[in-house]
Amino acid sequence: MATTKFESSKVRLRDVLEAKETAGGTKAGRKILGALREFSEALAEGKPLEERFTVHRYQLDLTPAEYGPADVRRVRDAMGMSQGLFATFLGVSHATVKSWELGTNTPAPIARRFMDEIAADPARWMAGLASRGSLKAKDAPEGAARGRAAACDAAAPPIPTTIDGGKPVARKPKK
Repeated sequence: MATTKFESSKVRLRDVLEAKETAGGTKAGRKILGALREFSEALAEGKPLEERFTVHRYQLDLTPAEYGPADVRRVRDAMGMSQGLFATFLGVSHATVKSWELGTNTPAPIARRFMDEIAADPARWMAGLASRGSLKAKDAPEGAARGRAAACDAAAPPIPTTIDGGKPVARKPKK
C-alpha cells in the first residue's frame, strides 16, 4: 500500500484529488472524486455553500427533562416493570433505579434522554420488547402494547418485522 507524505500539515483537498486522478478507479470512485472536487472549488471560492449545493439544516433540542423520584416511577409504571426489570431495560443496576426513586441520586443525562423517549411512547417500547420475545402477554401492562405482547406467546405464529429498507422478514419469538 503506497502512502503519500505531505510537507505541510494543512493538506488541500484539491491536491489530494489531483493526486488520485491518475489512479483511474471505478465509475463510482470517479463520480465521488468529481463531487469532492466541486465541493473543494466551492470552498475555495469562499461563497456560501447554499448558493451551489442543497444544504439541509436541522436543529434538535435534545436536552433531557429533569427527573425526580415521581417522574422515574411514572415512566417505570408506564412500562409496567419492577425496579429490577426497569434497571435491566435501562442498562443500570437495580440499586441505581431504587436510588432515583428514593431521591438520593438523580439519573444521568443519557438515562434521562432514554426515559424521555420511553415516556413519549411507552407502547412502542413494550411492542419492541414483545417483538423480540422478551415479553409475554401476562407481563404487559394494559393498553396498546398488550395486543403486540400477546403475539409473543409460544404458540403464536412468527412476528412480521422489517429490516433494511422495509423488506419484510418473519422472526420466531424467543422462548
